[in-house]
Amino acid sequence: MLALCAACLCLGALCLLSLEQLAPIRHCAIYIYLGVFAIVILSLLFALKTERELFLLPYIAFSITNIFLCIITSFFAVWTLSSSNSSPSKYLSSILRDEPINSALKSYVDNENVENIHEKASIILASCSLLIALLSIPMFLFSGRVVYQCYNYFGAYHKALKINEANRIERVE
Repeated sequence: MLALCAACLCLGALCLLSLEQLAPIRHCAIYIYLGVFAIVILSLLFALKTERELFLLPYIAFSITNIFLCIITSFFAVWTLSSSNSSPSKYLSSILRDEPINSALKSYVDNENVENIHEKASIILASCSLLIALLSIPMFLFSGRVVYQCYNYFGAYHKALKINEANRIERVE
């Protein structure tokens, strides 16, 4: 469970790092994210230790928030790659219009016909952001589902304990 939480932490932080729109406040956003993540993990560990289902809710909410963060990151990455005003889309469209895809990818990997390094960096950043965000969504869904099942288990467990206690009291009297 802790390994899954650590993976979710890394993926969420990478999603925040890859958003160019957060560039002026990127460090503050990362620190806030790490602080909230630490609180959520402490709540999760406390819930597992004390078997209280209400302390699992912050992790479930955090997973849902991360899914929305990944969707927003994917949207901005696709927007960066496909916007008519962005340099990556102009570069990619000029390559794909004239050459077949295989030779375009080969020339891109070999650094041929790339005049501006900013174009290449923004294409790589947007592509990696899109890939990380799309791979993160299933992990956040899985971890949220596991914790939600634990939430349901603890709720049923406490109800069963109450029923068992009520039956025991009735038998004694």
